[in-house]
Amino acid sequence: MNANSQAITLKAALGLSRADALMLGVHGRDAAANARRLAVAQAIREEYQRVSDAAYGRAADRKDVMSEPYVPAPFGLVQLIRAEGDVRAVVGQPDFEDLVLDDMGHGYREELVNDEDGTRYEGFGPSRMDLAEASYQAALIHQELRSRGIVDGEPITRTPVENALIDHRVEATGADRDETRQFLDDLVSQHRGTDLADALQTYQFFPKGSLPVPHNGLWIGRTLRDAPEAAIDLVKERIDNAARAVAEYIPCADLYAHMGDGNYATYGGTLKIGFGERKPDDGYDEADIDGERDATWTFSSHAHTQITTSTLTIDADPTDVATWITDQARQAASPAYVAWEARRRLETPRLNRADRAGLSNAAPPTAMGLAGPWSTGPDIEPF
Repeated sequence: MNANSQAITLKAALGLSRADALMLGVHGRDAAANARRLAVAQAIREEYQRVSDAAYGRAADRKDVMSEPYVPAPFGLVQLIRAEGDVRAVVGQPDFEDLVLDDMGHGYREELVNDEDGTRYEGFGPSRMDLAEASYQAALIHQELRSRGIVDGEPITRTPVENALIDHRVEATGADRDETRQFLDDLVSQHRGTDLADALQTYQFFPKGSLPVPHNGLWIGRTLRDAPEAAIDLVKERIDNAARAVAEYIPCADLYAHMGDGNYATYGGTLKIGFGERKPDDGYDEADIDGERDATWTFSSHAHTQITTSTLTIDADPTDVATWITDQARQAASPAYVAWEARRRLETPRLNRADRAGLSNAAPPTAMGLAGPWSTGPDIEPF
């Protein structure tokens, strides 16, 4: 932020990404930059306090105990002020991932409940999927800030379960960390279920008791009770990260978690790549991969009555998987793909009659999606 920059208001700060909310428009990380960032944060905090006081005042006038006002604060605002504008200090805190978890709305919390048992507060905690997502989002924030030169260091891990297993074996045996990671990769590629659980204990990746899983330095209630649970969650973690990596290249799809059934019951709750429903409660058109050892990516459509299986495994290049999935969604006319294609074509440059007749040097319109170029092609009439 410079002298000519427009001040960031509370409303503007609430619309920023988490990385931008920590920077608050101020680039740099020296003492002067931190001081400017602190001043911006304090001004936003003062505005927040005024808005919050007004909201609670209106609630008090209504005397409605069930309508406690919700006044959101920008991500990391309090922590940034405590750190005197130093983003590195905020990201380096052991509870940074817990901060992300709270911002997602899935941290440890109490909520006011009113049902047939009366009005009361009940405690809620994060699920396995919540913890995994917080770990992933924290890694993305760190990656973005590193790319802007705001923080240093190695990227935050996106594989807390894997790292906990590796840490235990390195500590127990003194083995080399890189060799241990490769050894674990080999075990996962060769085994599943009970066999993988036995291998984790045989080769001292898992102790005789339980194994706490630190999420980037913070113990936030994640404990693997036994080796079979560790074997399942290790594979789930890999499925989730593979799905996230692929989804980055598909602009018309959403990630969602489904508990699964049948062959997916063991590895239920993992992320799938969804393309919308054709009818309410009809099931998503979706792409996913299960946790079996030789599993490949599949695409399901029309209430899961049409299923296509690829030769692409969990370790395949995400861009190759994204291209295959997007082509399946196109062939199936999946709802999200059809809507995206309509928007894309509306944004495609229009051709005049001379262009259509090939009497000019204009190139055919081509839209670039994250999964690669998608030309209108000779058989599709441009708008």
